[in-house]
Amino acid sequence: MKPISSVSPLILVCLFLTEFHVTNARGLIKKACETSLHKGLCLATIKADRDYKGAKLHDLGQIVLKAATSNASALQKEVEQLLKERASTSVESALKDCKENYDDAVSQLEKSKQALEHKRYNDVNTWVTAAMNDADSCEQGLKESADKDSSIAQKTFIFGQLCSNVLAVTNKAAAGATRSV
Repeated sequence: MKPISSVSPLILVCLFLTEFHVTNARGLIKKACETSLHKGLCLATIKADRDYKGAKLHDLGQIVLKAATSNASALQKEVEQLLKERASTSVESALKDCKENYDDAVSQLEKSKQALEHKRYNDVNTWVTAAMNDADSCEQGLKESADKDSSIAQKTFIFGQLCSNVLAVTNKAAAGATRSV
């Protein structure tokens, strides 16, 4: 039988490495979100993804982009549903425009995903910004229509924040990539 003291150093090393990994992940997440205008949402979005532990800065960009894309897809479906429910009403035209806007936004975020996989950060910024502009166009159209209190408006606001976080995190990743080259 081995004495407990011979096992203890191994346990201590494992505990230290686990704590180091968790502390390092927290530090990287904080760094990734530090320039975001929506730090709380940025941190919560990353921590909500189970793959954030052990992720690198570039991977954190993929996590926030995935969240923005998922949000845009949900908005796209919601607009489609509203369009079915409100066909032949005064807001039908605005909803049709919103559907096109969110179709474009989802497509642009998918292009961003491909660009991010190849570390083409400028392309990511271009596509994410275009997606944000599409969402803004939808919101403006709804405000100008008779549907000023649309549930889409608040969700578009959150979508804009998610996209802003994508830009903040991928800009950090881009800055880190240029320093390591």
